[in-house]
Amino acid sequence: MKNLAHIVLDGNLTSDPEIKTLNSGKNVATFTLAVNHDYKSTPEEPGEVSFVDIELWDRQAINAHEYLKKGKKRP
Repeated sequence: MKNLAHIVLDGNLTSDPEIKTLNSGKNVATFTLAVNHDYKSTPEEPGEVSFVDIELWDRQAINAHEYLKKGKKRP
């Protein structure tokens, strides 16, 4: 797929993935990943966190629902 971007994120799930089965029979799972930023100007400076909404389809949705849990690092 020419127009597909491959992105790797390292973070923690903020909640268990929610899975839904659509009328078409396809599965979709959604969850939010909290990604910590490691760069700081000073050691006292609080770190920043980005919250990324994730949506997975079909087999990936089923796997996420089965194996990913809140607070768990992504595999």
